[in-house]
Amino acid sequence: MKKLFIILGSCFVLLLVIAGIGIGLLVKKGSDADTQSKAYADKAIVDITSTWDKQQFLDRSSPELKAVMTDPRQVDELFAVFQKLGHYQSHQISDKGGSKFVAIAGQGASVTATYTAEAHFENGPATINIDLIKHGDQWQILKFYIRSDLLTDAAAAKPAAPAAPE
Repeated sequence: MKKLFIILGSCFVLLLVIAGIGIGLLVKKGSDADTQSKAYADKAIVDITSTWDKQQFLDRSSPELKAVMTDPRQVDELFAVFQKLGHYQSHQISDKGGSKFVAIAGQGASVTATYTAEAHFENGPATINIDLIKHGDQWQILKFYIRSDLLTDAAAAKPAAPAAPE
């Protein structure tokens, strides 16, 4: 009986050690993903907004984002509105963002990240929200939102639909 308890105890300790190693690896991987995704978001914001280069945006867009951008004019119109902010001056990414691992049965696992940046442009401030997704070793943009009172005014001045004929 004593031998049985020694074997069971040893197995339990071994399981605890394996679980501890697994948790440690997940924490390290999560920390690495946070560091990588934040650096990617930081660079993407500068590269896209410093010249309002839609190609920089398109080159970084994920397949999921490209799937909803069915009309190339959408990006042209969007960047025409964004340009109302003027020249990029600076931004600061909030420390509240980060990456997360999501595993869904039957669909596999994915790594995503979400960040918010307070940006300053020639014509005023804006808040940039950027969601990323990791495909293989490459981070890509999943969502990209810019909020600013300047853009709200510009969107309000633009008619939502063509005027009806008289």
